[in-house]
Amino acid sequence: GYFNNTAAGIREFAPLILTVDLGLVVEDTDTDNDGIPNLLEDLNGNGDYFDDNTDSEWETNNFQLPAADFRDPDDDADGIPTREEIEITENGIVFPDSDGDGIPDYRDADS
Repeated sequence: GYFNNTAAGIREFAPLILTVDLGLVVEDTDTDNDGIPNLLEDLNGNGDYFDDNTDSEWETNNFQLPAADFRDPDDDADGIPTREEIEITENGIVFPDSDGDGIPDYRDADS
């Protein structure tokens, strides 16, 4: 705390605990509420959530600002929310691939 004076009710030499919010991604949350935790939306696994955007080509061609997947409720820009293209079960999240092309529906605009 303060060395030899008090201020706003803080005693001399009182320990201070400060919390700093840097505005970064919190991994254990689902920022866009799409049913997929932020941790799973880091597709390349580099810890940078802002460089994972599965519909960036569509956004660029349609003059929209790119939204990283952890902030995008429709990860493939097909008009169907990601939450409706996944299945949340008691055992975890299931990622259907209805057209069998190896790309889960929530990231595949043509499924």
